[in-house]
Amino acid sequence: MIALSIIIKGRVQGVHYRRFAKQLADRLGLKGWIRNLENGDVEVLVQGARYKLEIFSEGLRKGPPNSRIDSIEIKKVKEDDFSGFSIIEQT
Repeated sequence: MIALSIIIKGRVQGVHYRRFAKQLADRLGLKGWIRNLENGDVEVLVQGARYKLEIFSEGLRKGPPNSRIDSIEIKKVKEDDFSGFSIIEQT
């Protein structure tokens, strides 16, 4: 299993990007979380099989309708123990 930290830049807030990513992660059986950042980016921590992460990353590059993806930064990170994939709400 592999874990990735992903930062998505562009028009990714206010366009249902987090819900889109969660639905994709759930379909692929991936675990982790997604959240909005104060600077307008979206951050994802996700883990699963390499081929599923490749499908997930490709989906993130396309995004939902009305989104615009300017760039995606992907880094390999240490695995964690997640029970599913969740949306973290801003506080």
